Amino acid sequence: MQHRLKWEGVLGYLAFQAWTVLIGSFWFWFRLAKTGASAPDHQTGQIAGLSNHGQWYYVYPWQKSLMYGAGFCAIVVFMIAVFLIQKFYGEEALAKFRFPTLALAIVGGILFWGSIARFGGL
Repeated sequence: MQHRLKWEGVLGYLAFQAWTVLIGSFWFWFRLAKTGASAPDHQTGQIAGLSNHGQWYYVYPWQKSLMYGAGFCAIVVFMIAVFLIQKFYGEEALAKFRFPTLALAIVGGILFWGSIARFGGL
């Protein structure tokens, strides 16, 4: 029984972490909208276009790839983790609120996106 609780906690952590990364990718998108160039700039390399409600701005290709990649992967990991929790541990396991797991996931997400923003020049 103890082994089963550990996997339930791991899957819960993955779901929380994926949720945190997804929220962070939206924050990253807003930061990119503030710092992006208004026109493609081939000298600096800001050539990847992103749209913000019809207004285009241009960022580095790695920033665009990171934002979309992190968002897509977070959605996939979240769906898989929630599916596995429900399949193996039942719907009552989804209703449990795990504050330490959520807090750890939030700290991890803040550190990840904060370091990307800091070292990425945002």
